[in-house]
Amino acid sequence: MTRATEVATWAICALVVGGLVALGAPAVTAAMDTTAPFVAEAGTAPSVPTTKPVVDETPEPRDPLQAAAWEIGCDDFAPVGGYAGAARPSPRPDMGATEFAAGTVTYGEDGGVETYTVAAGDAPQALGERFCVDYITLLVANHRFPPGKTIQPGDVLQINP
Repeated sequence: MTRATEVATWAICALVVGGLVALGAPAVTAAMDTTAPFVAEAGTAPSVPTTKPVVDETPEPRDPLQAAAWEIGCDDFAPVGGYAGAARPSPRPDMGATEFAAGTVTYGEDGGVETYTVAAGDAPQALGERFCVDYITLLVANHRFPPGKTIQPGDVLQINP
């Protein structure tokens, strides 16, 4: 490097450093010019409005299955069949026919759904939603499980035996 190039490089470095100092100077002087913060005298502080806590009246579901039932408008999903000494669940409601649960229903003496006759195009999940039952236990209780033994049009399923 020649002597002239070295001097030019040092001159440019000095200009860059000087420019950076000039850019930073206003920020430093502004920080030094701050006045003392305002302090209110005791007794003159403005009052802060207080609010009462809001209690959410919505109950939390006991488990994910109950949360899924609530999402479609059911109080709960009841298991189907095999109560073995346990109390029989409440009568199952009929939430109404849908595109994938359009079969015919028979009702018991208690007003709940007893049996369901499968129509063409019915799907087990839709039956679970229609009658607020767990569709997997519905299939197991009616001997339509494991996969491959699915529901067929004309099958009569016990909903709340």
